[in-house]
Amino acid sequence: MKTDFFKKFRDYFGQLASDKNTLIVLALFLLTFVIKNVMFYYDIDSEDNPYKISATAVALYFSIGLFIASLSLFCKNKYGLILVSLLYDAWLLSNLWYFRCYNDLLTHWNLQCVGNMDGIWDSVLIYINGADFFYIAISVAFILACVFLKCKAKHTVAAIALATASVLISLPLINAQVNELKKSPYIDINKELTINVFDENYNMPFYVWEVKGNRFYSINFSPLMYFANQFENCFSSSYQNIDFSKEDFEKYISKPSNTEPQAEVPNVIVVLFESLEGWTINQKVGEYEITPNLNKLVRSNNVFFTDNMGVQTANGLSSDAQLLLNTGLSPILEGAVANRFFMNEFPSLCEASNLPNRKTFVPTAHTLWNQDKITKAYDYNELFAHVCSDKTLFSNVEKYIDSTVNEGFFVQVATMASHSPFDAFSDSSLLKTSEKALPPMLDKYIKSVNYTDASLAHIIEKVMNDNRYANTILVIMGDHAVFPDETRTKFRQFFKSNNFNSDFAELDLGSWHVPFIIYSKKIQGNIYSDSESYQIDTYPTILSLINKNYYWKGLGQNLLEKKGENRMYNNNEVSAISDKLINGNFFSNVKNIKIWE
Repeated sequence: MKTDFFKKFRDYFGQLASDKNTLIVLALFLLTFVIKNVMFYYDIDSEDNPYKISATAVALYFSIGLFIASLSLFCKNKYGLILVSLLYDAWLLSNLWYFRCYNDLLTHWNLQCVGNMDGIWDSVLIYINGADFFYIAISVAFILACVFLKCKAKHTVAAIALATASVLISLPLINAQVNELKKSPYIDINKELTINVFDENYNMPFYVWEVKGNRFYSINFSPLMYFANQFENCFSSSYQNIDFSKEDFEKYISKPSNTEPQAEVPNVIVVLFESLEGWTINQKVGEYEITPNLNKLVRSNNVFFTDNMGVQTANGLSSDAQLLLNTGLSPILEGAVANRFFMNEFPSLCEASNLPNRKTFVPTAHTLWNQDKITKAYDYNELFAHVCSDKTLFSNVEKYIDSTVNEGFFVQVATMASHSPFDAFSDSSLLKTSEKALPPMLDKYIKSVNYTDASLAHIIEKVMNDNRYANTILVIMGDHAVFPDETRTKFRQFFKSNNFNSDFAELDLGSWHVPFIIYSKKIQGNIYSDSESYQIDTYPTILSLINKNYYWKGLGQNLLEKKGENRMYNNNEVSAISDKLINGNFFSNVKNIKIWE
């Protein structure tokens, strides 16, 4: 019996061995699969993301390719491999372009955000190189071979055997890769926290994310396995209980007040300035100021200003900036709140203000970052969402605030002109720069920022000098930084190599920080801070000028009161707490909890 089994097994593999066309097609597929994976990791290699190909990694790519190839043996022809090859090209190139933009690989949460690209696909096109199509050229060569060789036989038993063998080979290889990567200096494990809500009768879901490692932990696997690993993490994320004392708890949540907000609630204008970096404020190119109107604002009285605010936006980018400022919560660890949790209940500055007219203005389609839904989640009751210039956008803002200034308004404005690749409105700027004085990308960025600054001029003038707006708070914050350190280094090398005699050579390009400006008659004098601050501090700072009685205090610090004191939690801990609060829709029930009695 055993002899018959082995005889049949040999016969099946003998049939496969005699089918030379099939063997050639499988070998070509494996070869191209491994080559493309190796090419991918050399393409993403840089000083910031060192990657050294190892024999273990190549063997792992081979075993993954073998598993895919073995499935084709269930069919007579092998055209399924052509489809797989093209789809994998699309996947590799998508990851390559995404990595060049965001320094990370794709997860399924990122794919949910594809709809946000409507109207801004030029932001992706700048990351495409002609050499990238070599991936497709390899697949075209493979396709021609498949068409020419024409396979016509099934090999079912061989397919099962090879698929099983590839899985068995992969397991120790994956384990070997994990053991290698555990030694990586890039692994960042959060310290453990233990928290327990003070009253066990009102147990609250505070947890901390147990970080197993950042993207370096699994980047050496193929992008396909990275995607699968991230998908699995969504269902097996590890949380640990946190012990939250009553004293700590009351720093963030207090009993909801049954009274109206503090007397004379000010009108509020919040401007989230697209990609505005801190170094642009009070900066000149030659004899011209980049942001003359913002400069006038930060030099006036009744202003708090920092150009050193740490960026905390994550996968949600501009939508994360809205989350941080409006709710005092940090972005979630996977995906974007605007896409995943727009049905949640959130605390918000809008609700704290209790002002009757609350409107968001965006110069994009309402689908961008789910703006129509997230606007309601943050308690705004109107939305202006039309593709237009920043100049037109602020013209509409002016009309709205003029018509509602006596009733009271809370307005949020998100700009777009300075969105990468900075092509749309850079030519509309009046800023003059010498030919070849700046790298083209930096030149377009500076002019785009200058254009939006000019679009803001009338709003700034109204708030500072129009008596009708004497009781108005104006907040301006960069939504996120835009130039990674690698790009800044290239800019500085440009200045050094050109070695021309101009002020541009000394242009200070700063670091990964954004400005935060708040103008209010309640602020005495002109306050500049270069102390450590973060975007999550914007909520409690604005709240202190609107309604000190509001139940949610936010997880940041009031910058008007605290200057550099030790924080209750570091950024990782804040992210962990926020992630659980949002995932558990904590605020849908918090107002009903009787812990204050």
